Formats: sequence, structure tokens, C-alpha cells
Amino acid sequence: MVAKNIFIWAFFSFLALPGQGVAGTSGKIKGRVFDKETNDPVIGANIIIQGTTIGASTDLDGVYFILNVPPGKHTLEAITIGYGKVVITGVEVFSDRSTTQNFAMTTKVIAGEEVVVTARRSIIEKDRTNTTAYVTGEQIDALPVQEVEDIIQLQTGISKDAGGKFHMRGGRSGEIAYMIDGIPVTDQFDGGSSVEIENSWVQELQVMSGTFNAEYGQAQSGVINVVTKSGQRTFSGKFSVWTGDYVSSRDNVFMNIDNIDRGESNAEFSLSGPVKILPNASFVITARGYDRQGWLFGQRRTRREDTTPIQAFFEEAQQHPTDEERLAGIGIPDSLQTGDGAFVPLNSQRKFTAFGNLSLRPIPSISLEYSLFLEDQTRESYSDARRYAPDGVPETTRKGVNHILNLTHTLSPKTFYKIGLSLTGNTE
Repeated sequence: MVAKNIFIWAFFSFLALPGQGVAGTSGKIKGRVFDKETNDPVIGANIIIQGTTIGASTDLDGVYFILNVPPGKHTLEAITIGYGKVVITGVEVFSDRSTTQNFAMTTKVIAGEEVVVTARRSIIEKDRTNTTAYVTGEQIDALPVQEVEDIIQLQTGISKDAGGKFHMRGGRSGEIAYMIDGIPVTDQFDGGSSVEIENSWVQELQVMSGTFNAEYGQAQSGVINVVTKSGQRTFSGKFSVWTGDYVSSRDNVFMNIDNIDRGESNAEFSLSGPVKILPNASFVITARGYDRQGWLFGQRRTRREDTTPIQAFFEEAQQHPTDEERLAGIGIPDSLQTGDGAFVPLNSQRKFTAFGNLSLRPIPSISLEYSLFLEDQTRESYSDARRYAPDGVPETTRKGVNHILNLTHTLSPKTFYKIGLSLTGNTE
């Protein structure tokens, strides 16, 4: 069955002073800068996110806020004349949330004086009004999971059926909206996400299983929103490879489980860094190759060519069955089973996925980000009826190419808008 879904989707979202991030892709930092001794507001102090050009200045009340902040941990700097520089590390920002971070500044006595503070996350989150789970890229790296689906399944209120579909708080699988970088990627044919995502691509995973804003349309049970990684200002790379197999003492249940072989293997690499020839540009490239034989095997006792003679034998035997055949059933003679007896995997999977991201800021008020997702995978679905005729197990092939383009235009320190375009082509 071949199904092609190609759509172009664009949306505008305007943000005013009390607003939050656009469609769950960015957050907000706000706070107050004051004199540590007198508690008076510090006017005109510059608050900058280290390693970026994002920042703000305090007003007459010493209050500041920074919009459109990427999710993750950031380092903030507060600089003004007459006071020592204050640096706060580990300021964590979540999508669609406001992070409050105040600065207590002291009068500068020694030139170059700097105060470094480590931020602490509040125990009570006053700005959260819904049931939402946030999983950061750092947490994903620490979890013993291989797929994004495994992370989603760990969240409260999420269950997975035998067909691999997610259900949120008892709702149907088609009632969950899937989004990547603020763009809807829900498969309109059978639910789920139309884009394959790997753990190493995720900057933040957001699972909303309670109430959520009207900006998330066509969602009844909940929303699963993924914010992908962007490039860094310094070059970095990573390569990993591993292999293994499934082991069990239940060889009476799992056929061929005692044969230790290369049952599963994985290779993955990523590269990130700046693009010197473009203004304020950076890139991310990552790819993964995965091959799994699985833990469910069948034995080739019967070939496809044996189907016709076996069917003819049954039709003839059913006309004049013996008393033993009436009680125990009709057995298939060995002469009609011409298989070689080899063990064949019945839940194998092979896939190649790749992700690329290019972000640049041609002028200070405009940022542009392009992402490319590639997928090519083949998998088999286990069928107990094919335990001794494994060549008949159905095989599913899926190929996909997905493009996402986001443009953010900052009109003023209090207002910005975002345009998102998506082009998706999937074949199954």
C-alpha cells in the first residue's frame, strides 16, 4: 500500500508583552535587577545570553524580559556601569514557559570584578497551568532508552497498544497531535507522527496530557511536541557504535534464542559547528544506521511453493477422515514440507535516518532556520501463524523526506512573529 501525504503548512503567531513562545518552540526569561545593598532597581542594565546575540535591557523598575529563547540551559550575564558583572549559570528554559531569574548587583570596587552564581530551579512552578512533562536533551542522554517512543512511554498518562500506537489518558491514538519545531506532523491516515525522530536530535521533548492552549489545534487527548537541536558556535562531533544480542533461558518459548549472534547493531554520528561563510550561521548533521534481527524466530519447515499441494492434501483428507484424524486433527506429511529447517527472524528491523539543521541570522532582527529529515526503514511484523512458514511474514517499507523552514522576525523587544513552512513526502 502506497500512501503519499504532501502538504505545505504555514502559520503566523504574534507575541505581545505578556506572551509566551510560539507554538511550543521557545521560552521566555524575565526578572528584576536590583542593588544588593539598597534593593533599588538598576536601570539600563544589559542582560545577555552567553554565546548568542539575544538579550535585553532593564526598564525604570529594573525589570527585563527576553523573548524567543531556545529551550535548554543557558548562562546569563548582567552588565552595567558602576557595578560588577554578574554571571548566572544553569538557567533552564522550557518551551511555552517563563523562567524567572533575578540579579543582585554590587558596586564595583576592583576593575574586572565578576560574580558567578549557579541558578536553582524553583520547586513550585507558578507559571504552569497544565499537566506537561518536559524531557531535555541532557536527560535523554542519561536515560537507558534507544528510541523516542521509549521516552514518551515513560511519561505519566501514556500507554502503548499492541500495534505500537500511543494513547493518552484513555483516548484514541488519532486524538494526539504531533509537532516538530512548532509544525504539525501528525499522520492524517492512521495517526502517529509522519516524521521519524531519533533521541540525539531532540533538544526538548514536551508531552502535554492535560489542558493546553488553543494554539494546538486538532488535538483532543494531548500534544507531543519535539524541539530539535540547533548548531553551536564551536565545532563538536560524536561517533558511537555498538552491537549485541538477546539472551534468554526460555528456549522452549523463544525459538533459536540460544544462538548468540549479531542480533542488534547500531552506528551513529553527529557533527555540529559554525558556518564561516554565512552571517551568524551554524549547522548540525547527524545520521543513524540500525539493524535488528530481533528475538522472535521461525523455522522454515514449509516453503511458499508447498501451499498448493498442502491445500490439495487437506481437501482430500477432509472428505474421508479417519477416527484418529477426527480427534487429533489432520497432520501434514513430511514429504509435503520441503523447507530447509533454517531459522528466520520474524520481527527484524533495518533503518537509516538522517537529520540536518542550518540556522543563520542575516540581520540582528531576523533569524532563519532550515531542517531536513530523511528516513528509510524496513520492518517485519511477527505472526504466530507464520512460525513454520516464515517466508510469508509481511514486510513494511517506509521512506520519507521532510523539510521544515522557520523564520522569526523581531519587531521590537516586546513583539516578534514567526512563519513556519513544511513540506512532507512519505511513501509506505
